[in-house]
Amino acid sequence: MRFIIALVLAAIAAGCAPPKPVDVMIGEACWRCRRPIQKPVLAAEFVQTKTGFPSKFRTVHCMSTWIAQQTDLPKGRFYVTDYSTGEWVRAEGAVFVNVVISKQTMERDFFAFADPAAAAAMAVEAGETVVDWDAILALGRDHPIGGN
Repeated sequence: MRFIIALVLAAIAAGCAPPKPVDVMIGEACWRCRRPIQKPVLAAEFVQTKTGFPSKFRTVHCMSTWIAQQTDLPKGRFYVTDYSTGEWVRAEGAVFVNVVISKQTMERDFFAFADPAAAAAMAVEAGETVVDWDAILALGRDHPIGGN
């Protein structure tokens, strides 16, 4: 009987847990621009609270552009890949550094960091400043990137 109660409680707890991001595979299409995700360390993800459905994005800027394009954004959580660890972190708690992500095209985007000190070190190396999630959201509104 205790086993059944424990099983029911575990199922209830799992149902109440917030949705989690899923790993990005190289070559998957970005939800917004449909370009292939080439560097998982740049990837971002929106996970809907109600369904747990993950929308995967090629870069942080691509996700911020998508957010700005939404008239009725579903409830969910935004995740970014921590550059230092490769782990998912909540976008709202991360800090970001604008860097060149392709030397061939000189395309720029953002590395995300859970650790502000690591971001500050990268910013010094790149000759940039550290920005927060609000700045990334403003960038998506004020300077959306092309594509779909």
